[in-house]
Amino acid sequence: MWWPLPVWRCSIRTIMSARPDPEGALQAFEHYNSGRSHVFPEAEFHGSLNGPDTVTAVHSAEGAYPSGYNMSYLNEAEAFIQGGSYGDVQGSIGPFVAKVDPQTIAPVWFTQLVNTEQTQEWDYPGAMAILNDGYIYVVSGYRIFKVDPADGHVVHTLVLPTMVYMPNNTQPQTYATTLTDNSVNTSNNGLNALPDGTIVVKSLYRVAGAR
Repeated sequence: MWWPLPVWRCSIRTIMSARPDPEGALQAFEHYNSGRSHVFPEAEFHGSLNGPDTVTAVHSAEGAYPSGYNMSYLNEAEAFIQGGSYGDVQGSIGPFVAKVDPQTIAPVWFTQLVNTEQTQEWDYPGAMAILNDGYIYVVSGYRIFKVDPADGHVVHTLVLPTMVYMPNNTQPQTYATTLTDNSVNTSNNGLNALPDGTIVVKSLYRVAGAR
């Protein structure tokens, strides 16, 4: 999901069902290919492929989830959205995670993880996943947040490496021989987890001084 306004969903009672586990969601964000054509094998379509189906459009309140970026599910009754990382969207002041009522699309709880207007850090889209321990993990900027899905409080924050060899203004490109803290220009996204619980992310950098 790129933008949550409006949010479209199928009537769960008449169209689809999902297993009560993290893989019960119909479709995962950016899985398989850039066209997002992959669905989880457990997903079931209970509608008609030849006739009309019952589909309900539900809109979230104005500004409820500014620049919502992706969603994760514990089950069909517990949905979570992560976003806040498009600085040109009103109210988008840094990464947040929120629990969403899947029937009304209203927030159950909302946690602002970082206010990048205050920290003057790069506000760039991160990623979110729910691991087998049942916790929400959000990567954004140079931090990974472990969030309790029950009430949205941050259980732990891990600061990721930000020391880099800065590029010199030369052609061909060369790099400094000493490390510099580049935290305000560093972002991480793409969140994958290995069977042993190891989390893998990728780092991105903007040009120093960019706004």
